[in-house]
Amino acid sequence: MDYNKAQAEWHQSIERDLNEKIDEIADRLHAIQSGFESIIGQRGTKKKRDETNFKLLLLDLLRNHCTELSAGNFESVHYNWWDTYLSISSEMPAKIKKRQHPERFTGSSTSTKGRILKPFKIFFFNLGNLPLKLFKKTPKPWMHVVKVRPLFNRIFFCDFLPHLARYDQLITKTFTEVALEIKIWEESGRFDDSLESVDVDSSVKVLRKRIKKELNEYYDSAIKRFENEMLLAGTIEYDNHRLRESNERDRILREKKKWSESYNSWNNVAFIEFEDWRSDLEIQSLILSVNELAKTYQNKSKKWKDTLVKSFIQEMSSYVEDELKKFQHKNIDLEKEIKASQYRLNKEFNMKLLLPFQDSLSKNSLLNMLDQLDYEIRSRIDGISENYYVVKDADNEGPYRGSDMVKVSNLDLISFEIRPKLTRALEKIKSEVRNNIVSWTQEVGDLDEIITYSLNTAISEIDNENAEPQKMVIEGIERSVRKVQSIQEQLEKTHLSHLEEFNGEIQLFTSEIDKLTDNDNVRSLQFRLSKARAIEKSEEYKKRLRAKWGNWRLVLLNLFKVVWNRTKRIYGRLRGNIILSEATGENIRGVSDFISASDEKIASLPLMYRRLYAIEPLTNDFLFEGREKEIKSVAESFEAWKIGRYASALLVGEKWSGLTTLVEHLQNNLPIQVPVSRFSGKQYKYSGKSMIEWFSESIDCPTTSASELISKLNESPGRMIILEDIQHLFIRKIGGLKDLNDILRVISSTQKKVFWLSSISLLAFRYLEKTMRLSGVFSYVVHLEELKDDDVRAIILKRNRISGFEIKYEPDERILSDKKFKKLDEKGKQQYLEARFFRQLNSFSKSNISMALQYWLLSTREIDQHGIVISAFQPPDFSFLYHMDDSRCHILYALLLHDGLETRELADVLYTSYSNLDRVLLEMEEDGLIGHDGQGYRINTLIFRPAIQLLQSRNMIL
Repeated sequence: MDYNKAQAEWHQSIERDLNEKIDEIADRLHAIQSGFESIIGQRGTKKKRDETNFKLLLLDLLRNHCTELSAGNFESVHYNWWDTYLSISSEMPAKIKKRQHPERFTGSSTSTKGRILKPFKIFFFNLGNLPLKLFKKTPKPWMHVVKVRPLFNRIFFCDFLPHLARYDQLITKTFTEVALEIKIWEESGRFDDSLESVDVDSSVKVLRKRIKKELNEYYDSAIKRFENEMLLAGTIEYDNHRLRESNERDRILREKKKWSESYNSWNNVAFIEFEDWRSDLEIQSLILSVNELAKTYQNKSKKWKDTLVKSFIQEMSSYVEDELKKFQHKNIDLEKEIKASQYRLNKEFNMKLLLPFQDSLSKNSLLNMLDQLDYEIRSRIDGISENYYVVKDADNEGPYRGSDMVKVSNLDLISFEIRPKLTRALEKIKSEVRNNIVSWTQEVGDLDEIITYSLNTAISEIDNENAEPQKMVIEGIERSVRKVQSIQEQLEKTHLSHLEEFNGEIQLFTSEIDKLTDNDNVRSLQFRLSKARAIEKSEEYKKRLRAKWGNWRLVLLNLFKVVWNRTKRIYGRLRGNIILSEATGENIRGVSDFISASDEKIASLPLMYRRLYAIEPLTNDFLFEGREKEIKSVAESFEAWKIGRYASALLVGEKWSGLTTLVEHLQNNLPIQVPVSRFSGKQYKYSGKSMIEWFSESIDCPTTSASELISKLNESPGRMIILEDIQHLFIRKIGGLKDLNDILRVISSTQKKVFWLSSISLLAFRYLEKTMRLSGVFSYVVHLEELKDDDVRAIILKRNRISGFEIKYEPDERILSDKKFKKLDEKGKQQYLEARFFRQLNSFSKSNISMALQYWLLSTREIDQHGIVISAFQPPDFSFLYHMDDSRCHILYALLLHDGLETRELADVLYTSYSNLDRVLLEMEEDGLIGHDGQGYRINTLIFRPAIQLLQSRNMIL
């Protein structure tokens, strides 16, 4: 084996590998330098208007050429040299046996073991060769085994790797230093100076020379070590145990790991430097972009203001000044001139100036510009998608392990505190602009009133000898002149202050963003962000715990209410049995008094206002609100039917919860392209015909047989049939379900050809579900969910907007003493009272829309031509209902179940005599519990919810 050749090949291979690495960083540095020069050249031709794009181009350049975060391993980084080294090492003999050099038998050893044993070695060597020397024969040589390959690996790999790590560090450091020179030049902004001052070739040349020198020094020393240890290996001075194969394998792995840690740590240093640069460029481009957007807005807003002043205000000023001059002449026909002025006021001033000016203001172009600016800033911020790394410890100067670095997102940092501040500031500015526009619109409108009033007053006083009508006109027009001047001054002043406030907020925003270029600020902000997220998670956990506890609390509360109501009822009965009194009569009179007072209160309101809150189905979709889930479910059912599936829908909801309105909305908005028939169970109840006869005539398929009706429907083209109020198709008595069974048979047998949409009250559905499993007939059973507070608020306030009344909410005494409420401004107080009112109203009415409308009217304390005053919602006390006897409770239950009954029908349901029942119904009607609408007795809307609660407390309904 030619060891010199192998060593030379090793040297050439590692030198070639390092030169390739140096060439690679030189190429990257040249690419960065030339890329910067190219980008700067483009910038120079496009002036400063492309500053943002300039930064973004630099950012893209860095992404393509600068160090990236990677977990480098030795085999992948120095793969060329590694392959050569493996080849050289494999050609090395594992071990050789050779004669020990004579020097091994002379002198002293450097090792402790050698110093002790070498004298004995020399003694026994000489002793053994003494007989041969006496007979003048050649002494027998001592041999030693040299483990060549492990020795080569130790010197030319394991011991070399720390040096190689240093060379890699020098390469990375040189690349970073030269690139950072370009960064310093870029940050200086002195682009007129040539970038040639950054001498890449010179830096690379110095690096190449330094590495070559150090590599040669190591190579020379390694050769000497190899030659020396070849003489020592396998002797008492260099035990072969040190070159044991397993030890060498472990050491190679350790040295590779150390190299990787060193390489990655120093690579992380370079990576962090460029991360900081890339982040700075992104932040700077965002700042430039925001400043450009802000400047564009300033120019547009100034142009908008100047247009208003030049095209409208100055023209108004000229008009009123010309009018003033006309009336300042002494010898004029005043009456004629006034009439001419009135004509000009309407045709020239109102139509050509005042109304167009108000229209220009009402378009809110300034608000639109602010909205557009806000949107573009948010879009630009949302475009920040990259995450960057920073070092955890500010005092740590490197090298950096992976655990020393933490990933941060500029988007998260900006969105956490900085953007919300700007959003709030822009909303505040928009609110101020909106208020100013309203004020300017009103003041401009006053101009017409001022001039018109002065002209009308003057013309009415022309015949009055003591009056000075001409003076009146002049004074009025002079006031209008001053008014125009005031409007212009206000517009100029307000616009100036608006721009000052706007610029201040933009400067604050950009300065806050600029702080993200300081890693200390980034770490501080990231800590607050992490803390806020931890608090948010903690609050979410607490919220879930409160929700769980809230559910149990409601269960316990409802159980307590049931027990309490039963106790009150039992106590009332015992008290009535033991003490003869007229308590029941007094309690029932309490109902009557409440109903009478409520009717009087509602009747005192304006007719127009009462009609808005009438208990009747909506025919105008504008007033419709909520029910998105229910609409979606019915729409899914209809789509399933259209593709040939068996589908039908049943809407289930409480009486007065908006069932009919929802059906109307569905009929108007579903994509129905088939004939529609719609009718109600109420029509059958009062038709005097059999079920099939009535039903078949209603859908234009006259017959008296259910089977024949089914055949006709299945043979006919597709159609939609809406059957409302199924609760009217049965009666709770023996044989009372026959008619309903007939119609359900028709529905279940024709779903392929007919899309059935039906509705039923909740109590009737529960009863029929237990008796005949009604839900089995329909594919989709859609229960109306409880409305949210905001839905109830929207339903009521939409009606109020039509009336034109302004609402003012009155607090009760308890709220007036609340400290938090006192701290609110007037607007905040009204918002708080409004939210509280509708929360309490919906809690009481439990999504019963008709009840909510009625109690809204009852909460109206005062109303005039300007507005209404709404008192704090006070749920009425219906505890007197719990003293009602069971016979009346059974009547209420029957009326609720069937949605109204005539006396004879009610007698059949309750199995009682007509005469006795008629007397009780009259008493209940006088007390206001029920009413007769010409088609039967029904429960009063105002006591619907208390009646439900009463029947639940008596275990008559669930």
